[in-house]
Amino acid sequence: GAVAICRFPWHTAVSVEHFYPGDEAFLAVQSGQLHLCLVYAFEALMALGPGYCAMSPGWTKFELFVHHVPYIAAVGLAYFCGHSSRWTA
Repeated sequence: GAVAICRFPWHTAVSVEHFYPGDEAFLAVQSGQLHLCLVYAFEALMALGPGYCAMSPGWTKFELFVHHVPYIAAVGLAYFCGHSSRWTA
């Protein structure tokens, strides 16, 4: 995430409608999103199966599912339905 933030061309990102930061920045964001979704999916499976929760103490199994599963679904829809360039702009 820090690499994507440092390389993002903030000075030209005034208009979201006609803005594309370039393939390098897009691939960095895509890689970061994939990594985060894999971590979230692993945490959800570990909570569902053996009952381990990496967010504990403090988070219940329900809270983990409410946060992780919709995030994975939203990122999946954005990337697989062709909305990723608008979503990452």
